[in-house]
Amino acid sequence: MDKFFFQQRGSAGVEKATDSLTALPSPRWLKLVREGQAVKAYDSNDGVTWEWLGTEMLGLPEKCYVGLAVTSHDVSRLSRALFEQVAVGRPKLAPETRSKTGKGDGLRAAYYPEMDLTGARVERIDATVNFDWGLGSPAEGVGRSGFSVRWEGELEAQFTEPCAIHVISDDRARLWLNGELLIDEWYEHAQSMSTTVVNLKAGHRYSLRLDYFENRGRAVAKLLWSSPSIPQQVIPQSQLYSRATDDDQDGLPDAWESSHGLSPSDPADAIAPGGTLSNRRKYEAGFEPVAEPRRHGIWLSQDVGRVGQAGAAELVDGTWTLKSSGADVWANADGLQFVYQVWRGDGELVARLINQENTDPWAKAGIMMRESLQADARHAMLAGTPEH
Repeated sequence: MDKFFFQQRGSAGVEKATDSLTALPSPRWLKLVREGQAVKAYDSNDGVTWEWLGTEMLGLPEKCYVGLAVTSHDVSRLSRALFEQVAVGRPKLAPETRSKTGKGDGLRAAYYPEMDLTGARVERIDATVNFDWGLGSPAEGVGRSGFSVRWEGELEAQFTEPCAIHVISDDRARLWLNGELLIDEWYEHAQSMSTTVVNLKAGHRYSLRLDYFENRGRAVAKLLWSSPSIPQQVIPQSQLYSRATDDDQDGLPDAWESSHGLSPSDPADAIAPGGTLSNRRKYEAGFEPVAEPRRHGIWLSQDVGRVGQAGAAELVDGTWTLKSSGADVWANADGLQFVYQVWRGDGELVARLINQENTDPWAKAGIMMRESLQADARHAMLAGTPEH
């Protein structure tokens, strides 16, 4: 057993919903805490340090039933499960968490008549993102289908703690926080909820962008959050700001610049070094900013796309050492450390791969040819992995 999830049913007879998922091996400590109408879920590998998974308002009666549950998912077979150190008691009081209620006015919204965020747009300030348009039009001058919306601004954290951000959409949605793409549901689907968990600090503001498009049928777009202190709810207007903080007036929100190693006080950061698009254009398009490349003779090196920590490359006595914390080279966006030259026309690239540290079975190392330094560029890569 290696996946655990927090599911709930808020009303009798209504389908269950899954709030969050953790993929870790058993044995695993599990904990549910009821506080009034809220139920919180936690898991732990040692029974001492607990990780929050979700908070839901269930409206349970004063009298309820708590215990262990097993189902086989097969009415013809018995499923056996073992539990130990089972205990029921009063919840331990958590340290008081200071709340920071903001004074936001909502998010900047642009409604487009086309699905690709083009055409004559209708602009307004939306207090929250909590829309179920059904089969109707989202705004005057915009059709009932084949439209798109972009919400932009800043999100102010209310508590210092992990926070789950939920996007409910029908059809497609993408969410960025501080320029990082956290939810990418850019394919047509019926109403569904996608969730990402981030660590936020009370009173801090984070640049936020939500893109949405509707092709046909019912249209739904909602932006919610939950945390150990907040049951799942629509993010309130007080925590959303239509105007991003931009001290140097370069068109890049300070929060976005800080999260990507740029200076909120240097307007020159809006211009990408050696790139085909300025950082201002990249921010508007949802791309990662262009990093300043390092030079190694005729070679250049830099991180491309989403990385956790800054990568590095070093050439000593003819041997290259590359370090990268990139998420992957896969799907629709890459994250990697790249050593490269600019090449024109036909050519070949040859290298001997000596080894790679096994940080993950799907870690990759190899040689690459790519269209550009954008995370979603076309490319060809010949690579090895530690275990696949």
